[in-house]
Amino acid sequence: MNRKILAATLLIFMAGSVITAAPVKKQLKLTQNVVVKKDDSQKMILSKKATVASLLENLRYDDAKTLIEELLLVDKEDLDTNILLNTYLINKNRLNEAQESVDELLAKNPNNSDLHFLQGLIYLKRPDSSDMNYRRNADYYYENGISELNKALELDKTNYKALNALGVALMSSGDLVNAEEKFKEALKYNVNYATAYDNLGTLNYQNGDYEVAENRFNEAIARNPYCYTGYYHLARLTAKSGEYSTALEHLEKSLLINPSFAYAYNLAGEIYAKQQNEAAAIVNYKKAIEFSPEYTAPYVNLAKLYENRADNEFALESLKTVVGVDKNTDTVCLKIADIELAKRNYIQAEKYYSVISEDSDLRAEAVKGLTETYWQQAQELMSKSAGASNDKLYKAVEKIDSAIQLTPDDIELRLAKLKLNKLIGTQASDEEVKVILDSQPETAAEFVVKGETYALVGEYVKAKVEYVNALNFAESLDDYKYLAEYFTFVKNYDMALNALDKAEALNPDDKQVLDNKCYVNTRINKAEGYLNDAIYFKKEGDKFFMKKYLLRTVEENPANLEANKLLAKSYKKEKNLKAECACYKQVVAKTNDAKELKKYIKKISKIEKKLQNSNRTFWQRIFG
Repeated sequence: MNRKILAATLLIFMAGSVITAAPVKKQLKLTQNVVVKKDDSQKMILSKKATVASLLENLRYDDAKTLIEELLLVDKEDLDTNILLNTYLINKNRLNEAQESVDELLAKNPNNSDLHFLQGLIYLKRPDSSDMNYRRNADYYYENGISELNKALELDKTNYKALNALGVALMSSGDLVNAEEKFKEALKYNVNYATAYDNLGTLNYQNGDYEVAENRFNEAIARNPYCYTGYYHLARLTAKSGEYSTALEHLEKSLLINPSFAYAYNLAGEIYAKQQNEAAAIVNYKKAIEFSPEYTAPYVNLAKLYENRADNEFALESLKTVVGVDKNTDTVCLKIADIELAKRNYIQAEKYYSVISEDSDLRAEAVKGLTETYWQQAQELMSKSAGASNDKLYKAVEKIDSAIQLTPDDIELRLAKLKLNKLIGTQASDEEVKVILDSQPETAAEFVVKGETYALVGEYVKAKVEYVNALNFAESLDDYKYLAEYFTFVKNYDMALNALDKAEALNPDDKQVLDNKCYVNTRINKAEGYLNDAIYFKKEGDKFFMKKYLLRTVEENPANLEANKLLAKSYKKEKNLKAECACYKQVVAKTNDAKELKKYIKKISKIEKKLQNSNRTFWQRIFG
C-alpha cells in the first residue's frame, strides 16, 4: 500500500514534471530573446548617444536635438542623455534651463567631470548675455568658470573639452601662452577635435601668425567638414588681406552649414561695405541682428553706414539700440553724443557724454565733448541774445562755467566767459584776465586766444603781436587752415590770406585752401571796390554816399586801413566818440608803422577819456 502510494506520488511528480517541462523550455527561449532584444536596444541607445555626442562636437546642434528627444523618451533620468541635453542647451544660449538642470545633476553626481565642465561653461558664458547683473559681475563668473573647469580636469585629466574651454578662457584674458598649451593638450587626448584646431588658429591669428592660422583653420575643416567657425575664421583672414571674393565664398560655406550664424552675416556686411555695396551690407547687418539681437557689432556697423550716408536719425536709432542691449558700451555712448552734438541736440549730447564713467578709458574724450557741448550752447545763446534780455546770456555764462570746471586749463573757454561778461555788462575780474595773459601758448589757437584777450582789454598792439606769433608758430597744414578760418571769421582778410599762402605752400592741391583763398580775395576786392566808390563820392563832395560806401567797405573788411581812417574823421565831425574810437582801434590793429601806432594809440586814449567823462554826472565832473 505504502509502495502504491509512493509510486502514485512519484508518478504524479513525474507527470507534473513532464507536464511542466515543456513550458519551462519555452520560457527559457523567451528570456533569451528578451535579453538579446535588450542588448540590441542598449546598443542602439549607446549608438544614438555616440551619434549625438559627435553631432554636438561637430556643431550640428539641430540634428543632435532630434536624437536627444528620442533618448529622453526612452529614459528621461539617464545621466548621459541629460549631459548631452545640457550641452545642447548651453550651445543654444539657453543658460537658465541648463543651470537648473546641471545644479540638480551635480547634487546627485558631485564627482562627474562632464557636469563640472558644463557648469564651467555656464559661468563663462553668463557675462555675454544682455543681463547687466551678469555683465557687472564678469570677474566673478570668470573665476568660478575657471574653478569648475579645473575641477572637471581633476576628476578626469583626459577631458579634452574642459581643456579646450580652459584654453578659450585663458585666451580671452590675454594669457595666450597657457591657452595654446591647453589647446594642444586637448588635441593630445583627441587628435580629431576640430574645435581645438580652430581655436589654435584664432590664437595664431591674434599673434599675427596668419600663415600658421590659415593652416589651423584648414585642419579644423579637414577634421570636421561641418566646422562653420573654421570657414568664418578663414573668411576673416582672407578679408584682412583684401581677398574679398574668397572671403565671401568662405562665409557662404559657413552659412550653408549654420544659416543663423550672426557673426558670419556681420562680417559679410563689413566686406560689402568696403566694396561700396551699401545695400548688401545693410541686408547682412540686419540678418545678423535678426539671428542674434544681443550681438552689438552689427548695430554699430549699421550706424557707421547710415552716418556716412548722412542718415543721422537711422544711425542714432541703431546706436541707441546697442545701449539698450549693453549699457556698458562707452564707445557707443560717445558716438551717440558726438552725433547729437553735431545736430545741436545739446541736452541729449550732455546726457550721453555724462554716462561715461570716471574710470573709463574714454573719459577724457567725454569731458572734451561735454566741454564742446557747453561751449557751442553758449555761442548759440550769445548769437541769439543780441538786443534781447540778458537771461539767455547769464545761462550761457553758467554753461561756460560748467565747461571751465571740467577743463580749467582751457583758456579759450575763459576768453568766451570774458566776451559773455562784456555783452552782459559785467566787469571781468583782473584774476580771470590774468589767467589767460599769464598763460604760455603752446598752439596757434592759444596765441589767438591771448591776442583776443589783449584786444578785449584795449591792448591792441599786444593783441597784434600775438596774432603774428600765432602765424609764426604754426607749422602744420591744419594750423594754417585754423588760422585762416579764424582770421576770415573776424574779417581780418590780410592775415587770413597770409595763412592761406603758407597752407598752399605746404599743399598746392588742397581744394579747401584754394577755395578759401578765392573767397578771401573776393572779399578784399569787393571791399576795395566799395572804397574806390567812397573816394569818388568824397571828391564829388557827396558826404552821404561817401559814408555809405565806407561803411560797406569796413563791413566787408573791418581791417581796411584807409576806410577806417576816413570813417573816423566822419564820426569825429558827427561827435560820435564810440564809433570814432572803434575805427582807430582797427587802424592800430592793422598798421605796421611805428609812428602811426603811436599817433593813433594817443588818439584812442584821448577819446576814451572823453567817453569816461561823458558818462560821469555833473557833480562827478566837478568833484572827481
